[in-house]
Amino acid sequence: MSVQDYSTNPDDNLTISGINIAEGMPPGLVNNAIRQLMSDIKVNSTELENGKLSTSGGTVTGNLSIKNMLDLINAAPATEQELGLFMLDKNGTIMGAHDFVHNVNNIKAAQMYARNSSGLISSLGVYVEEDGTRYTLSSHNIILTSDVEIGRLYADGVRLITFSGTKGSPGLTMRYSPDNGELYLDGRAVHGKADTAVYADNAGTLGGKAESALSVAFASEAQNSYGLKGMDMIIARTTYTLPNYGTWKYMYLVATDEKWIDMVIGENAGGTTLTPNYPGYPDAFMDGMAFRSA
Repeated sequence: MSVQDYSTNPDDNLTISGINIAEGMPPGLVNNAIRQLMSDIKVNSTELENGKLSTSGGTVTGNLSIKNMLDLINAAPATEQELGLFMLDKNGTIMGAHDFVHNVNNIKAAQMYARNSSGLISSLGVYVEEDGTRYTLSSHNIILTSDVEIGRLYADGVRLITFSGTKGSPGLTMRYSPDNGELYLDGRAVHGKADTAVYADNAGTLGGKAESALSVAFASEAQNSYGLKGMDMIIARTTYTLPNYGTWKYMYLVATDEKWIDMVIGENAGGTTLTPNYPGYPDAFMDGMAFRSA
């Protein structure tokens, strides 16, 4: 008889594996009932020991699942839900985690993070929204391969997106500012010239150099019209449509005038319209760039 079949009400426990233990039971059955009870307890104890991991470690040969009884995948929870695996030091301080968050805006996020002793966290997460929006977010620099890095910093009062080698060997760093549209290589401003563009103040003649923003714009639109443009800037845009040809990779920051919200990296067909899509930040805009990939 399984211990699970015992009743929590003592008066309901009248037999044990068919042995009568009711009030006034035959004295000769007492020792049989006690032996059966000991056997049932031992079987139950063995099952418990075989079904759990030791506190000193062990091996799981199947899947592990965490079931949140307060949550549903298609409905926003009343309060933010977070469950996962947390790594603690011997004093119980969290050093890192692999966890899942379902917030009140119905955004699902799976993330891993590491934390230092001062509370600084570096995280990498993947997010999905019910409207199909998907993105990857890093709270720090992104290492694309073992030796290439994309970062973000402030310098001279402007935001900068950096492209470089990694910390040990940065090489010649390229920086782009979504605030002023300037592009820098190793600290030096880079200015492109379109040698077949016209002067802004002499638009009717050919052969001049692009000495102004207006003539650069003429050259850019000409490239765009014939499907020749290979790069486009996304500057302070609340919506942005990729040039209507080819396939484009893009990277942009989502921000407001007061704070940085997110970095988005993706690839879509030409003609796709991008938006910040952060309901909690209606004044959010995008700053970044797009490169034609096919």
